[in-house]
Amino acid sequence: MSRSLIKSVGTSVDKDSVINKVLRDMKQDGVVCDDGIGVARIHLTILYNAAYERGTTHYGHSNSKKIVQYDKYGDKIDEFDNQLVASKIVGYTDRAISRALKTGRPTRAGHIWKYADDEDTCRSTMGERGNGE
Repeated sequence: MSRSLIKSVGTSVDKDSVINKVLRDMKQDGVVCDDGIGVARIHLTILYNAAYERGTTHYGHSNSKKIVQYDKYGDKIDEFDNQLVASKIVGYTDRAISRALKTGRPTRAGHIWKYADDEDTCRSTMGERGNGE
């Protein structure tokens, strides 16, 4: 598979466009012929759906839980449906957010991440204006 395809597949979120790109490259590389496109499409759809399911449960239940972003003083910045949504909107990797959620330590930019059901604990943990007092 070409590097450009791997790069474009990695950034695409549209299932049909991803599958079409893979099928096009497979056809160009002689891996699949016109007669086999339909069957290959079915198998690629199954693989795509399985990968999507695995991706959404990659971190156990953490990807399905609402999370909240705070500044270093414990003031709420935003709330997100899950880690993946937060990482795409904020620009952090989901790994960085996951680490911050697990350790309770802020990210490099000083943001604090908590699960929404733990939201009330952020202020009491940070104290007034982040000095722990």
